Amino acid sequence: MHHDILEQGTDTWADIAQQLNGIIQTSGPIDINNKLIWNGYLHRWMNKEWGNMLAAMGTLLEEHPNLAQPFHHKAWAQARDAYLKDCDTDPRCMDSKTNKKYAWKAIMAMRELYNTANNLDIPNQ
Repeated sequence: MHHDILEQGTDTWADIAQQLNGIIQTSGPIDINNKLIWNGYLHRWMNKEWGNMLAAMGTLLEEHPNLAQPFHHKAWAQARDAYLKDCDTDPRCMDSKTNKKYAWKAIMAMRELYNTANNLDIPNQ
């Protein structure tokens, strides 16, 4: 896999994970209707961002399976499948009504994996 894709995916992943951690640390549990997350990220990301993040997450899950729980693998697989099914016809396929739930699960899983990989303990109640 191309190094730039993984690097860009990891950077985007780290950015959303840090934002989510910041919300938890200042406001408590993350509400699924959080405007900062939807307007700042999920409603804006194009397929390129999602493709890069899913590639980076897939690489981590493959190379370090011990960091992940079954939920993380499932969230990644569901998001990847939704992405692959719709990315050719919709430039922001993960923001479609059908795929939003997979996008949300994926960023929650990404946050947890980011925290595990970086030895951070910031639970989302």
